[in-house]
Amino acid sequence: GRRPLLILSGTIMALALTILGAYFYAIYEIDPTIEESLSWLPLATLTVFMIGYSVGFATLPFLLMGELLPSQYRNILGGIASSFNLLHTFLVLKLFTTLETAVGYYGVFWIYAANSFAATIFVYLFLPETKGKTLKEIEKLFTANK
Repeated sequence: GRRPLLILSGTIMALALTILGAYFYAIYEIDPTIEESLSWLPLATLTVFMIGYSVGFATLPFLLMGELLPSQYRNILGGIASSFNLLHTFLVLKLFTTLETAVGYYGVFWIYAANSFAATIFVYLFLPETKGKTLKEIEKLFTANK
């Protein structure tokens, strides 16, 4: 299903970024010689992060937009959601060096990990499973509370 994939994806991303933040914290705040023995860790955690991202958060939100948005507003809301996504991608890239200066490398990765974790909690609490449901059934999920 889509929901479990998004939860798995967010969890993998949050864990990988937390470990990467801990790596940089250890280097900058505890013992710089750790870098020699763990030089492989940044590449490994970023690879795991990209795999986790690819499993869910890279593709499923666009699929879910087609299922969750009301058909009469799907075109305009899909464009707004895609623009919102691209704006946040831009902000992540643009603000990385600014955040790094303010909170250090480990702080940046922990902030990104917290965002991944928050997205996972949001999916767990608010996103219904849509696999195997018709568009009418999905629409009833959102109109049942009115």
